[in-house]
Amino acid sequence: MATSLYLHVPFCVSRCGYCSFYSGEPLSMLSEYPRLVKKEFALAKDGEKLSTFYMGGGTPGLLGAKAIGEIMEAAQKSFGLAPSSEITIETNPCVDNDFAALRGAGINRVSIGAQALDDEILTRLGRAHTSAEALASIAAALKAGVSVSADLIYGHAGSSPAKLSRWAKELAALGVGHISAYSLETPKSRKKAQGLRRAGIKKAGASEEAQHKALLETLSAEGFHCYEVSNFARPGFESRHNKVYWSGESYIGAGPGAHGFLKEIGPYGTRYENSPSLEKYRASLLRGEPPPRKSEELSWNEALLETLFLALRQNAPLKPEKIALRYGLKLETLRDSLSRLAQQGDLCAKTLSPTLKGMQRADGLALWLLDRLL
Repeated sequence: MATSLYLHVPFCVSRCGYCSFYSGEPLSMLSEYPRLVKKEFALAKDGEKLSTFYMGGGTPGLLGAKAIGEIMEAAQKSFGLAPSSEITIETNPCVDNDFAALRGAGINRVSIGAQALDDEILTRLGRAHTSAEALASIAAALKAGVSVSADLIYGHAGSSPAKLSRWAKELAALGVGHISAYSLETPKSRKKAQGLRRAGIKKAGASEEAQHKALLETLSAEGFHCYEVSNFARPGFESRHNKVYWSGESYIGAGPGAHGFLKEIGPYGTRYENSPSLEKYRASLLRGEPPPRKSEELSWNEALLETLFLALRQNAPLKPEKIALRYGLKLETLRDSLSRLAQQGDLCAKTLSPTLKGMQRADGLALWLLDRLL
């Protein structure tokens, strides 16, 4: 049974051109949203206490501490919260965040979308805050006693290895315990892609790997380790919630557009998605019905590929015995294939942990392994 909950909050001050997440619902619905969430929680009662609860979006910080406190109370009532639960909320530096009040409501971790510490780049990315506001927001959260994760975006023409290194040092000096750094993705929508081009934002091409390397080297010197290809943490500050995703464990998805996964349903688990429509979400819950969703049982191929891909993205030992048992594989064939990856420098031969090179090539290596295991 799931002990992790993800709540999607589809509201933003403004929409960034690079963003592909469901958001942009009218802010006039903010005040009613907690009441709808409470109804969904009551219908989705799972019976297991939550060890992690993550509110993402969108910008959950827009709800304010009072509404978030109400959501926390509903989660406690419907699911229960373990005393040591990791409870994270995403927010934006342009929001009037009362971190002390959020801490009082039960939030102990906050993910702040800094994205860059360069005002010109922030403007081109469509961010509604300055670098000074981002740093001030982070400092305020830390002062309130909340653990902070800061987000950065790299891999675009405005960023560079030198800038990534400087930003990393500034964040580390503030006392941030976790940094998530994501490569800019070109939107699939032609309209969004054209918007990025008009703003002067484009992929960095060959320098993307150098930017990631600069980030890694700088943060390593500051006491961080790259525990997943896009995530860096000081010891003890790793995201417990994200590790649930990466390890293939069950988690509940709540809110319109939220995804969930139940590994106990079907041979290899079932993934589901609530309809990304606040209007449909509201109508169903006011009728006393769960929100509309679509679900799909994972096939053997899909589940195995996902297991390999996620394992190769993490700086943790692969477990061939466990993988072979779950998927009915020949253990020797799997071990031989992993040995070849170790020989070419993608895995550490002794621990079978992915090297940085292997982590950066996780998607291709997972496909290569799947071909040899079929």
